[in-house]
Amino acid sequence: MLETPLPPGKSAARLARARLSQVTFGSGRVLGSMYTDPHPVGLAAYQAFPEANLGNSRLYPGVAELEQQLLEWLGDLMAMPGEGLITSGATEANVMALWAAREARPERKVVLYGANAHFSLPKAIDLLGLEGRIIPLDREFTLDTERLREAAGDDTLAIVGQAGSTELGLCDDLQVLGEVAEEAGAHYHVDAAFGGFILPFLSGPPQWSRLGHGADTLAVDPHKLGRAPIPAGAFLVRDADLLRKLARAAPYLTRESQVGVLGTRCSAGVAGAWATVAAMGRQGYRRQARACIAATAHLVAAMAELDLAPVVEPPLNIAAFGLPGVREVQQRLMDEGWYPSRVAKPEALRLVVMPHVTPGIVDRFVERLGIQLKTG
Repeated sequence: MLETPLPPGKSAARLARARLSQVTFGSGRVLGSMYTDPHPVGLAAYQAFPEANLGNSRLYPGVAELEQQLLEWLGDLMAMPGEGLITSGATEANVMALWAAREARPERKVVLYGANAHFSLPKAIDLLGLEGRIIPLDREFTLDTERLREAAGDDTLAIVGQAGSTELGLCDDLQVLGEVAEEAGAHYHVDAAFGGFILPFLSGPPQWSRLGHGADTLAVDPHKLGRAPIPAGAFLVRDADLLRKLARAAPYLTRESQVGVLGTRCSAGVAGAWATVAAMGRQGYRRQARACIAATAHLVAAMAELDLAPVVEPPLNIAAFGLPGVREVQQRLMDEGWYPSRVAKPEALRLVVMPHVTPGIVDRFVERLGIQLKTG
């Protein structure tokens, strides 16, 4: 630590350099991220609560009310009760889901999840001392439900399904997963971190409009397609008793106990998410979803001009394209200021068409990619 304060001018200059070094979503060149610019209304609300710690909630009753209303809105959207906790993101929510499952069924240890699951699942399993078993994917790159049925048994603690998988944006057969969990007497958790703010707004299988149907717990991230400022995730529970199992005594605070992983909780994230969801409404999210899907279709058509087809027809706004030397192609594109991502299995270039990725941006990217592929 510095002995004397840094002069304000030098501090401001250092911060400005850090800010200018970032690649902004406004540039349109970030094509591998599941984030986008936050909604301005949500950003303003976020900035109004810099000091509020919702972990000591009786000092901030207004923010606690915002949290409860936001949970009710999300519960309505996900076909879940409005019970739960606003979190820092789905990683925290996934940890809490398995933690709650372990507290409710301490005699069981096995967690079944697909090879398409987010890396937070094995992380949570390690942290909680559980045993993870990965279920292979089917030909559609979703969890193989037949293999799941074979694996589920009396030792199964939890089954986890993906609603908008990270790599390909695909949705597991949530209805079947719920049935298998019920038959095994296991906890059923849905990770809708990405899909939660787009699947319900599209025409598709009935499960898309009720992602939490039959689930014991669900994770969703307002700070992804919800357009809320980071951090803003949500952990929803069907039975409030699951939350009580995670409560721990904290008598020095303004309440006798506290629930969740974090002690200090970001009230600014709650306020920002509440304001964003209030400003967007179902109509706003529906328009956004349709625009992202239209831009994704434009991307698929443009890539076809380069004789590149998607690994799987994208149901959402994530598309992956197999091409030779994908790692090298990605690196060359990043060297030129374009930022796609990459899928490991199958090896492919992964593009996420968030609201900042317009059809015009798509055309510029595909043109650049075409030049890269020709010049190699």
